Amino acid sequence: YDNPHGICTSGRESNCTGCTISGKLKCRFSVFEWLKFLLLFSVFLVPGLIGMDRGGYSNQIFGMFVFWIFFFGFWEIKILCSHCPYYAKEGGFLECNANAMCPKIWKYNPVPINRWEKFQLVIGFTILFGYPIYFSIIGEQYLWAGLATLGTIVFFVILGRYTCSKCV
Repeated sequence: YDNPHGICTSGRESNCTGCTISGKLKCRFSVFEWLKFLLLFSVFLVPGLIGMDRGGYSNQIFGMFVFWIFFFGFWEIKILCSHCPYYAKEGGFLECNANAMCPKIWKYNPVPINRWEKFQLVIGFTILFGYPIYFSIIGEQYLWAGLATLGTIVFFVILGRYTCSKCV
């Protein structure tokens, strides 16, 4: 694999002894961090699913999951994850504190994401989070739509403050 900058994320954990940024940067995959990410995502997901179901749109849940598989498994991997040092690690699946076990089907691209990729990410997240909120609203499940919206805000605030800001 290509790791021209010698990024330690894919090195041995024993090399972390005495590291000056240990604990300040999430530079290693952790099942605990991944589970925290999933729990944080559920703050949005659970009310969104309840709102869709109670609003009479439970048949649309399948479409939502199809989009999520496409987004997390292919699209986001290309526009965001392929730029990450976690992606440079050997193996066919991503070991990441957010997208663990997603396939690495794209070439590692060790440059910052560009404006077009950032735009695509915003569009993808808008669809991803907006889908259950939209169906909750048209199903007149305003409380669940509000809770899902609040969950979305909480998700991105915590992600920005405690996860993404400490990720490699």
